[in-house]
Amino acid sequence: MGSYRFKGASDAEIGKLLDEGEAALGVLFEDREYVLSESSQNFWLAQHIASKICATQNVFEQQDEPVILKFDLLSIRQRLIDELAQRYLPTAVTFAKGKKWRPGGNKPYLDVLLALAKNPDLTVTYDKILNLVPERRKPGVKAVRPRIAEVIHDPVHSIDLRKQIAFSGHEFTIEDPLFRYFLSNLKEETVYQQLGVEKASVERARSYTYDVGFSFAGEVRRIVELVNTELKSEDVLTFYDFDQQAILLGEDLEALLGRVYSESCAYYLVFLDEHYVTKVWSKYEKDIMTHSGRTGHIIPVVLDEAGIKGLVGISSTIGRIDLREQWKEIAAGIPVTDAILGPIRNRCVIPLLDKLSTQIGPSDTVS
Repeated sequence: MGSYRFKGASDAEIGKLLDEGEAALGVLFEDREYVLSESSQNFWLAQHIASKICATQNVFEQQDEPVILKFDLLSIRQRLIDELAQRYLPTAVTFAKGKKWRPGGNKPYLDVLLALAKNPDLTVTYDKILNLVPERRKPGVKAVRPRIAEVIHDPVHSIDLRKQIAFSGHEFTIEDPLFRYFLSNLKEETVYQQLGVEKASVERARSYTYDVGFSFAGEVRRIVELVNTELKSEDVLTFYDFDQQAILLGEDLEALLGRVYSESCAYYLVFLDEHYVTKVWSKYEKDIMTHSGRTGHIIPVVLDEAGIKGLVGISSTIGRIDLREQWKEIAAGIPVTDAILGPIRNRCVIPLLDKLSTQIGPSDTVS
């Protein structure tokens, strides 16, 4: 089957619609060019706008004498938006929340929604969305791309936004012109209010590109991958080297990782084992994290007896996660079952989700 796109109506075609409406009601629109401009080449929208103008002057049937319809476009627009909000605001808010809504964490789906609102087209490529997102937010928006379709259609939670918005993996399509009009006129403050957060607090939370970064020796990669998979399934934005190859290739790794481990992640899971202290890159990452002028951002994950002794320059008094038994089984090649994953989720993933949900982020200054 082929793909066919509908083109917008011309001003002449919408003008003909207005001509027929004026003739049927015995009215004249004083500023037709404003109606044409506001209609965004859409018959349906033009009809709604014209209907609202008529309603403001109680014109619902043919007039005995010709009536010139004067109107304030801003007032008409607000009246239409207020009406459409009852139908479409829940859709916008549901999309903005994404799969897992956390007031204190990153909000990539909200970034995507606000970028869609800035682009008036009915079809918007993901590359255009990325161009409209601040540079520090792009990694998060890229990370959720594979899961956007699940947010639009989630049968488990009875969510289906496909009548208003569709996503092919490459581009968004907004087939409902009224939703497009509503989205283009949607105020950010309205979305924040519906989400129950203040814009100022959201902006403070956006100082971090990623929710969680990992620091580890290559010997323990298998357990790091398990934690990373569990966190990503909860829509946590992670910095994991194997996921970031496109960013790392061809770059000065010392400079790039210096930025990542000093300021790019809200929290860092540091996997401490006998190999961590001997590796060049783990030592470099640890030095950056411990001298970044921040506190509360390092979360040690102990994997063996060497790791629990605090011999790597990370204080042993910092609250830590103990996964020694789980790592012993994983390192021995025992198949990963719920008996291993359960403690990893309960001791590591769930507490970290709670921190991301309840806090804006760790302190940027040393107390």
